[in-house]
Amino acid sequence: MSRTQNRPLPAGRMRLVEAYIIAGISGVAGIFILGFYFNALSGLLGALALISYAFIYTPFKRISPIAVFIGAIPGSIPLLIGYMQQPTQLV
Repeated sequence: MSRTQNRPLPAGRMRLVEAYIIAGISGVAGIFILGFYFNALSGLLGALALISYAFIYTPFKRISPIAVFIGAIPGSIPLLIGYMQQPTQLV
């Protein structure tokens, strides 16, 4: 695809193993930060978003355009995490 041909992996500047290592470390670090600095539920939702995006949405988008609706789930989880961090106000 011409739009992505100059990215490190397709251009050959990075090996697949290196990409997996960087993605794995970044994912685990992000989930840890959410869980440690916010709360465990935020970390759990972050993990759910990462797993559903990487292992459900990404492979499915090669199969069917319905993947747009599947991708809405991990796409909406960051909003849910942010909403949970808002202080509650008593009326």
